Amino acid sequence: MSQIIKFLFFGVTTLLLASCSVKSVRIKSAPVTDSLHLESMAMHGGSLMPTRMLVSGDKLVIFQRKSDVFFQVYNLPFDGSFYATGFKGRGPNEFISPDVQSMIPCNGGFRMADTDGSINTVTLTDSSAFISSKEYVDTKGSPLNGMIPLKDSYLNVSMYGDKYEYVVYDLLNDESRFVSPYPDWGSAGETPVLFTYMKNLAGKPEGDRFAAFYVNFRAVRFFDYSGKVIKEAIVDFPEQVPPYSSDARNKYLCYASYPYSDSRIVANLCKNRRAGEKAQTTELHIWNWDGDLIHILVLDKDLDLFTIDSDSELLYGLSVSEPETLYYCSIKS
Repeated sequence: MSQIIKFLFFGVTTLLLASCSVKSVRIKSAPVTDSLHLESMAMHGGSLMPTRMLVSGDKLVIFQRKSDVFFQVYNLPFDGSFYATGFKGRGPNEFISPDVQSMIPCNGGFRMADTDGSINTVTLTDSSAFISSKEYVDTKGSPLNGMIPLKDSYLNVSMYGDKYEYVVYDLLNDESRFVSPYPDWGSAGETPVLFTYMKNLAGKPEGDRFAAFYVNFRAVRFFDYSGKVIKEAIVDFPEQVPPYSSDARNKYLCYASYPYSDSRIVANLCKNRRAGEKAQTTELHIWNWDGDLIHILVLDKDLDLFTIDSDSELLYGLSVSEPETLYYCSIKS
């Protein structure tokens, strides 16, 4: 994706830490950094609680959580025209309670899990959308939170226990297993580890790796398809993150958005501030799948969600405080 996200790794100093078989690094200084200006366009209708966005082919899809119609689909190049689809319900082409963490683009549309254990493939047309196929995964009644497709399996954030972060559903053997012990970066007394170590996930399209971006820590973990940690990276610039606090007023937010990923990179917004604070800029951290932070883009707006169109090399973003404004910029060199 041009020079702005090419796999160069300049100026990153790391402190290697011994941690069994986990390669843990602390990144002390910034790699290549660029500042980008975002343009804006009006979005007719706006969105109710926009939560995730993605590009699939010539469509920009926005998932809105607080609505009886879950998706808004805009044509690209963007001209403001859209249609709403994905009604709430239990009928054909309806969704009960979609798992936003599981939403990924696919050829002609996107895939997304629903609370009944179905993995739905949604096909997009110029004027409508429909569920073209369903796959059911037996989660043994566990809530969905992720359902990242890996080699012959799906990975879900474990919602139970305080030892393992994930559960893998093996499709070949119809088995499930818990993987990846929680990190030990800090605690908040009686707060469950599930909330202390909240994370947003992204899988590599080939299914051989996934990455976890932590909401309360400026840290990213990279895993292979079995759930083994390949690399753990903690970003200590411009300063170390304050100790974790369960107090919503003092909570420091880091990777609080859903990531973008493709075969070459995985990227996410980094808030770098306490909950409720306003900012004039947002950092976009871009990593390769070896776990190297290769580029930082400083965007001149406070964004809450984003995606990248790899064909046009355009970044799109939204702020929940301005749901009727779509921000965008080119990330070409």
